[in-house]
Amino acid sequence: MPRPPFSATPLLLPSQRCRPRILIVTDGGLNFLPASGFGLSRFIEAITAPPGGGLVPATVRLAHRQAHAASVTIAGTAYPVTSNYVFGTTAPLLTINDFDQLWMFGVQSFIGALSNPEIQAIANFMNAGGGVFATGDHAILGAAMCSRLPRIRRMRNWATVPMGGEPVPQALDRIDTVVDPGADQQYAFEDQSDNIPQRIYPNYEVTAPPGSPGGVWTASLHPILRMPGSPVTISPQNGGPSVTTGFSTHVDVLPDHPHESECLTFSGNATYTEAGMNFAEWPDTSTAADVPARIAAFSVSGGRSVLNGVWKPPVRPRMFGAISTWDGHMAVSYPSNAMRPGRIVCDATWHHFVNINLDGTGSGRTGLGTGSGAGFVPSAALLKIYRYFNNTLSWLQPSGRIWCWIWTQLVDVMRQPLIQEELLLVPGTEAVSGKSLPPRWIGAMIVNEIDATLGAGTAREALVAAVRADTKDTFGLLVLVEDQAQGGAFDPVETTIDAWGSAVAAVLRDQKEVNPDELLKRNAEDRFHSRMEQLAGNGLLRGAADSILAQSAALQTRAKQTSRTVERLGLKARLDAAQQ
Repeated sequence: MPRPPFSATPLLLPSQRCRPRILIVTDGGLNFLPASGFGLSRFIEAITAPPGGGLVPATVRLAHRQAHAASVTIAGTAYPVTSNYVFGTTAPLLTINDFDQLWMFGVQSFIGALSNPEIQAIANFMNAGGGVFATGDHAILGAAMCSRLPRIRRMRNWATVPMGGEPVPQALDRIDTVVDPGADQQYAFEDQSDNIPQRIYPNYEVTAPPGSPGGVWTASLHPILRMPGSPVTISPQNGGPSVTTGFSTHVDVLPDHPHESECLTFSGNATYTEAGMNFAEWPDTSTAADVPARIAAFSVSGGRSVLNGVWKPPVRPRMFGAISTWDGHMAVSYPSNAMRPGRIVCDATWHHFVNINLDGTGSGRTGLGTGSGAGFVPSAALLKIYRYFNNTLSWLQPSGRIWCWIWTQLVDVMRQPLIQEELLLVPGTEAVSGKSLPPRWIGAMIVNEIDATLGAGTAREALVAAVRADTKDTFGLLVLVEDQAQGGAFDPVETTIDAWGSAVAAVLRDQKEVNPDELLKRNAEDRFHSRMEQLAGNGLLRGAADSILAQSAALQTRAKQTSRTVERLGLKARLDAAQQ
């Protein structure tokens, strides 16, 4: 049985609604067959039964744009495959009501290009909140399905990166990541199936106070590249996570391949007019700031001449974007949509996902592991790659469907023995010897436990996700997330601790239950689960608002700044109104 988040088996039931419903679509020569080198079965196994635990899809639907076997069996599970799939017409229909995410692995270049109604169906899904992953291969492979889609069309090169068989000098722009040929010292196409991955370079976002010396900085990594326990931020000052170990806990490898494509950045405004549509392709934040497409990781094209039918010429060494992302959760919602636009991840090539590169199927090698078939054992490098897959699955969830993560995290951490000892003392529960424990004490324990499990700053990220999911901005907190000049007036650690403490108290006061296991037993009813999501989410946001008001009154050194911020937000009035 796949393990749910936090490796807590009893959480499988309550996390069911949290887990994504995904549609995976491919075309051309890719397939879902375990015996095929160009099959996606090992990838599907990695996200449905992640070796190290993690978010597991609730449903996985497979579709091919041409003919395919009616079903496949992957890791003991049978999956039906829809052939000749047409977006917007063929069941299962791609709508935000039925799916959370769309994963597209494109091969075809001209034949089978999306029709205008198909583009409209995908664009509507994206704008309504659906997360999308998209990739192809070199040159125009994948262009038929992906090159006209909003935002995706500019986040990856769908046209001009050569395969290497073209005339010189064009062939020298081939992207070759087979930079280590192995023991035989001969660069060959088959080296993509050996046990040596390519090195990728996570693109850290580094910030520092204006005018600060070189030793004062904070670096953050994109969530899709964090290993379990990776710190969300690394800083050499203020007791931050150690710079000597923090950078070693990140995803820094991918399968290699002698002719990939590249991912791109984009920042600015444009109107999307493809397929008869007309809308702002790159919506801004609520404060009118751009939400750019970013490079999450770079790689290096530095291979020599490679034997691939012919000896292709050596490439011009260069760095290129291996993974690009766009965080639609930072942007405002499109009209008539309850959720913010869906997030996007693009990858340089589907060779990072197919069997021949992962387990060596069809190559005579064992890929990034040992054994074959059901006996295949992934290497440490491949486990990092699997984590990238699973992190992407988690990150692409629609903005309004992360609330259940708050409930899942809350209940699972509440099951920790040390915390259970203290839960009896939370106000609103049965007191022991007439004593009670302030909720923020529990909040601190919850935050410490979450951050220790998933990386420093994760509890804060969950609070930010809850703020963005509250499209009505009930407590006026949104500007604190998106406007650094305002948000900097308050201590994020204090706010996060108070928020989680309030969430615990809200759940326990309503349920009059002390033992989280009892909460789990009652979670079989969908209505109960929805109520828990609402209680935890509202408690989290109300706790943050209360904390900000308390800080504005207590921090005399920042009194003017905090008072102006609270007045601007109308925070007290909002909080009072919400409590009536």
